[in-house]
Amino acid sequence: MTQLYFDYSASLAFVALLLYGVVFLRYHHGIRHDMPQSNKYAFVALSLIICSVFAFASHDTYHYMEHYQEMLYYNQIVHVEKFYFWLVQALPTNYYLWRLCVWGPAALLFVFACKRYRLNANVVGLLLIAFVLDNFVITRGALGFALLLVGLSYITKPMPIKFLSYLFGAILLYLSLALHRTIGIYMIFIPLALFFSLKKGFKASVVAFPFLYVLVLGISASLMNNPTVMSMFGETIDTYFEMEESQLNMIGQIRQVVEYAPYLLLMYFVVRNISKYPALYSKSAHFMAKYAYVLIYVSMLFFMQPISSWISSRTLHAAVFPLVICSAEYLNVNRRSKTDARILFLFIVVSLFQYVYNIYDWM
Repeated sequence: MTQLYFDYSASLAFVALLLYGVVFLRYHHGIRHDMPQSNKYAFVALSLIICSVFAFASHDTYHYMEHYQEMLYYNQIVHVEKFYFWLVQALPTNYYLWRLCVWGPAALLFVFACKRYRLNANVVGLLLIAFVLDNFVITRGALGFALLLVGLSYITKPMPIKFLSYLFGAILLYLSLALHRTIGIYMIFIPLALFFSLKKGFKASVVAFPFLYVLVLGISASLMNNPTVMSMFGETIDTYFEMEESQLNMIGQIRQVVEYAPYLLLMYFVVRNISKYPALYSKSAHFMAKYAYVLIYVSMLFFMQPISSWISSRTLHAAVFPLVICSAEYLNVNRRSKTDARILFLFIVVSLFQYVYNIYDWM
């Protein structure tokens, strides 16, 4: 039997860094300067597909190799939904072909969603090197979240026959549930985002945060003991607790703060700008800003909690997808400020550090 699993590879991680470097060279000009309008997404789609298929700097790429082998040779559905197991059985035996058939459609759906929202392709490319690539390549959930974005686009930006558009969007949202078990949890926050006020709700949520943070400590303990909730987060739940324990030291905490900082800063300026100049933004951007904010807020409620801080990183990952839509409009509507440039630069420093750290750690 052919063994597909191998240890983390520093040399392959360096290849992934080079791929990131190619995308960086294409879009880095936008860090400090406004980018010309474009609706050409070919390079964006190609970058997402290639960097995802050969994401050798991501731990999950190697973990999926092992899962792929178990599904292929032992017919065991390990850590994935039925669709991905079926794909393993239906395709010729090749792990990278399987990744191509998962992340390829995910990239195309993501691009289709960006086109429906009429985003500037160059700004979306800039966001690739800031935070999209890091989050897109790590999990099969990219396919589900990309489909979620498309579904929401037919609701927040409906076709002329609105009823059919809403119905089609709802069907896509329902289908996305089959592509990652956690999507159902994040969908719960969509109604809250619909009625959330960026002005009043933002101020009230900031004031309430310290009290809610303490309250979450007690609630999270109950959630951890609920088998139904835990099953939605997967069969490898123990892995997250092990990762959590390794991150609770001082260096791990400092690293987490640095990694979260650019998301919080970007979200703050997006919310502030949309609240101040609502007429400049589409209805889709308004909703996506609210949805991203709600998810990031929930993420921060679990941040560094002694029992369930791992929920924080997974919820932040979910927030990335609506954040792309609203932040792409924000960066396109406003002239690039020094603050925007610093936030984008911080994103990129965090990304490069992760690449370099993994290469060093895996030598």
